[in-house]
Amino acid sequence: LMAIGGAVLTLGLVQRRRLGPPVGSWVYELTDWGKRLEPVLVHLGQWGRHSPFRDLDAGISVDSLLLAMRGDFAPTTPLTGTYALHFGDDHVSVRVVNGEIEVDRGEPADPDVTISTDTRTFAAVLVRKRTLDDAISAGDLVVTGEKKPVEQLLNAFPRPQSGKP
Repeated sequence: LMAIGGAVLTLGLVQRRRLGPPVGSWVYELTDWGKRLEPVLVHLGQWGRHSPFRDLDAGISVDSLLLAMRGDFAPTTPLTGTYALHFGDDHVSVRVVNGEIEVDRGEPADPDVTISTDTRTFAAVLVRKRTLDDAISAGDLVVTGEKKPVEQLLNAFPRPQSGKP
């Protein structure tokens, strides 16, 4: 893995930088050139969504979830809003304006609603393996703010059709 990471750094896809105080940790992030791979990765994710071997119960990383959200977003009605997603210490900002989605790590300045959960629960709700109400009732997902914008956001993602091209 170190050889692969070194090769990625050498190729200029990823850069390493140190976060400022009080964190002071080293982080890796895509370079501008590395970010140009996103459409390819999104397309691969959309292709993989139709796999007959897709396991909708498998765990998912925050980064994979963000990429899937970027690639699968397809609102059928006008939608605008700012959402904060909290997956433990991982905070994600989701902004929707005029039918376009922007998903980034970090906390949005003034979210309309905040969703606190884990990636497995959010993915299950997103792909309709579990209802939003069930996840809330079980205490696996907490909505701070109105529930309706969360429902509208979830409805902007297609239902998975595993095994069907």
